[in-house]
Amino acid sequence: MNINDVAKDKGCDLRQVMDFTSGVNPLGLSNRAKHAIRKGIKYLPFPPDEEIRYLKQYICKRERIREDNVIFGQGLPHILHTIIHMAPVKTVFACSPVSLEYKTIFNKYNMNIVTLPIIEEKGFSIDIDRLIRSVQDIDMVLLATPHDITGAEFSTENIARIIEETDKQDKILVIDETYIEFTKSASPVQLIVESEKAVIFRTFSVFHALSGLPVAYVIGSSGLLNKISNVASFPQVGTLGYMAALASLKDKGYKERTRRFIKEEKKFIMEKMNNISNLNVFDTSCNFLLLKIQKSIMGLEDLFLKRNILVNACADDKGNTYIRMPLKTHKFNARFIKTLKYILDSHG
Repeated sequence: MNINDVAKDKGCDLRQVMDFTSGVNPLGLSNRAKHAIRKGIKYLPFPPDEEIRYLKQYICKRERIREDNVIFGQGLPHILHTIIHMAPVKTVFACSPVSLEYKTIFNKYNMNIVTLPIIEEKGFSIDIDRLIRSVQDIDMVLLATPHDITGAEFSTENIARIIEETDKQDKILVIDETYIEFTKSASPVQLIVESEKAVIFRTFSVFHALSGLPVAYVIGSSGLLNKISNVASFPQVGTLGYMAALASLKDKGYKERTRRFIKEEKKFIMEKMNNISNLNVFDTSCNFLLLKIQKSIMGLEDLFLKRNILVNACADDKGNTYIRMPLKTHKFNARFIKTLKYILDSHG
């Protein structure tokens, strides 16, 4: 169930549903993006720029890559769809826990998923040697860094090892950097453009809050991107999305305001949650916290939903339940904490 389903079932506005399944920037669009959208309305009678040239030029200059190292689309599902048909891909590797978004895509194509757990006891680290051994019998490796549930990140050295190994074994490697802009981590762009088997995926839907005007792009070698483009054309990026994405990228203050808000809200949330029993809270470098509930609660998601709060919960084999808590507005965060405490106290 997504936010649109909930709003329809409850007969309410989307803004009344507290969607804690979405990691979209709690500040919403940048001021420059809003201005670009207003300005862009007068260009809607004209066809969109299929080359997306100004946004492409800006990204290439920032990343120090050529223009044939970038292709644009609207989101991860269509890009993975294209790669899966290009390869073709029957078996995929992903770090566990695997997000619902990934599972939906994999299940659609009846793909076999090989997983490797991100270990809590070791600080949610990833055993890189086991990972490399695990990819020998698969067709594609999909790595979210930071991980979209635990926030775990790969070091530059480990990413280099993975790229080298997947190239050597002739495996497709997709690095999902959806959450990297919330961090100060470096991206392996220069290694990626030299590889014939690896790509980086990025989107403007999360950090830049442009889910309603979707813009995404892939960075890779010109040879690999040509193969991907030849399999299927990507959905056309609309004029407003294109202009808003470029304006948001240029808004340096927006990034600083986002990081400052997240830092302040995390401090508030951590202080409030310290008083809740049967709960462990793990910080991440991203815009979300990982909550571990040390007991099993039947129908946990429904208990939240009764209070207009949408969450995704997953359980381990020890009976613990995990919830990823993306930060929202201060009001919504406070409501989430109050609801969580009530549920835990009343289901002892």
